Amino acid sequence: KIYPNTKLLDAAADAISRFIDSRSNNLKYLGVTGLALIVETHPQYAAQHQMSVMDCLEDPDETLQRKTLDLLYRMTNPVNVEFITDKLLDFLRGTTDLFLKQQLTTRVCSVAERYAPDNGWYIKTITNLFEVSGDMVDLQVAQNLMSLIAEGTGESEEQDMMLRQTAIELYVQLLQDKPPAQLPRILLETMAWCLGEYAYLSSAMSVEQILQNLCLWNKEQLTDSTRKFLTSAIFKLVAQAGTCPPEAAELIDEYTRSKDVDLQQRCLEFQNMLTMAPQYLGEILPVDASAEDVDVDINLSFLDNFCQEALVNGARSYSKPEDDDDDEDALYGASSATTTSAFKMTPYAKPETNINRSNMIRGMGSGGI
Repeated sequence: KIYPNTKLLDAAADAISRFIDSRSNNLKYLGVTGLALIVETHPQYAAQHQMSVMDCLEDPDETLQRKTLDLLYRMTNPVNVEFITDKLLDFLRGTTDLFLKQQLTTRVCSVAERYAPDNGWYIKTITNLFEVSGDMVDLQVAQNLMSLIAEGTGESEEQDMMLRQTAIELYVQLLQDKPPAQLPRILLETMAWCLGEYAYLSSAMSVEQILQNLCLWNKEQLTDSTRKFLTSAIFKLVAQAGTCPPEAAELIDEYTRSKDVDLQQRCLEFQNMLTMAPQYLGEILPVDASAEDVDVDINLSFLDNFCQEALVNGARSYSKPEDDDDDEDALYGASSATTTSAFKMTPYAKPETNINRSNMIRGMGSGGI
């Protein structure tokens, strides 16, 4: 194994600093390239050149800009992650190069996850990234963000609630300041989910006000997926508020006739709950229960009393169909030792006499047809 020589590295760093500070873009490019080669294993050499590297990012030379962005990604660490991430986001807002934008989006996600100083900063940074890069952000990033908000860090419930409140205040501000047409789909859906779960934590708006704003948003031109997120958030806020305002009732009634079958079914079910069993809304749509495990009674024992009452009233008891096992075998497969094939696989017996086909053909030809 070859170990680096400290004196040679110091000399290389000194030469790199002269290249980076040069007026020639070619020499700057050499300096940035050289610094990128040593910064990952020896990050201490990057700190003294950080401002010079930032100056290279402002240069109109696109080749130098790309190399500088690569260097910034390589030199990111827990100390400078906030400063560098802000610079990368600023560059993302101004670039029109789709390939570069996609690459930078992926890198911002990476450094934010690896070096985030705290979860509040991570939520703000990823939200800004959603707003800048839109659908270029992987959907898994949004899923991870929602999981972080719902589950928290696990250190204390108080810290988790403060984290959720930070996210809600951020999203309420966007709800007030920007129309949905100016926000990308991934951000709209993340906001809708968070507001539906934790709108009660907002100090700027009441649950009723947030509900009214979401109803207004839902009337805009949206994708089917976003409309379902917003509608689900409206359902949750109606349950939290304990009453259904006219705007929400009108919207839900309109979507009971939607061409989207999934959205139509959701609204029909919620409308029936509102009219027939409003007292159960709090149990069906509980507050802050997205991360809780759901206990499922596979035996459906809660129906025992109902079934017993039906039997007393003369209902016929359930009997398992005779071919039920065959259906299960067809669906889930069965071992060859326990099942028999319905097809007869025995080969046919060979003919008893061997007929010479060529003689028969000649005989047909001489038959005087």
